[in-house]
Amino acid sequence: MELGDEFAPPTGTPDPELLKFAETEKMILLTFDKRTMPTHVANHQSSGRHTYGVFILDPNASPVRILEDLIVIWSASEAEDWQDYLDWLPWQRKR
Repeated sequence: MELGDEFAPPTGTPDPELLKFAETEKMILLTFDKRTMPTHVANHQSSGRHTYGVFILDPNASPVRILEDLIVIWSASEAEDWQDYLDWLPWQRKR
């Protein structure tokens, strides 16, 4: 199995285990998995567990737009503010 970052689960870790890791570490989880992650999040929460934010990234979005949203999240909030929250990044903005 290929390794991920030193303090992260290995690459290829199943989604339910990633959700448990992110919960334990109070981390927001970023994913491109729009197909199965929402179901895994719902199952995770229905079992009495929590998330500290799960954001599904749009693979066609500008990385700069996603980064801008992540900077807003990081600079203007605490991990607990995103508890049990699921959304897409980048956010849709009215211009």
